[in-house]
Amino acid sequence: MVTEKCANALGLKRQHSRVTVSGISSSSVGQARGEVQVKLHSTVNKASIDIHALVFPKVTGILPKYNCDRQPWTHLEGLQLADPSYFEPGPVDVLLGADYTAQS
Repeated sequence: MVTEKCANALGLKRQHSRVTVSGISSSSVGQARGEVQVKLHSTVNKASIDIHALVFPKVTGILPKYNCDRQPWTHLEGLQLADPSYFEPGPVDVLLGADYTAQS
């Protein structure tokens, strides 16, 4: 999934889609506003993935919901993260499934 704001900012060519997504207890999340193809590139190495994404007004709420104390997370020290501000609430533009693998 990708937000409409992100798809528009990247100038992605949109194809028509009539997919409806349901969430917990089959409650409707919404109908896709199209489909796009996009290649995502890592900010830390040469890895990339090609994705076929559904476009929605938003993919989730602001995450994390509250500021997190990053001090106890010593296991992350020294790691180069894609989002170095992971502990600060912010918008999410792309939501990937766990079945995607990067291509180097």
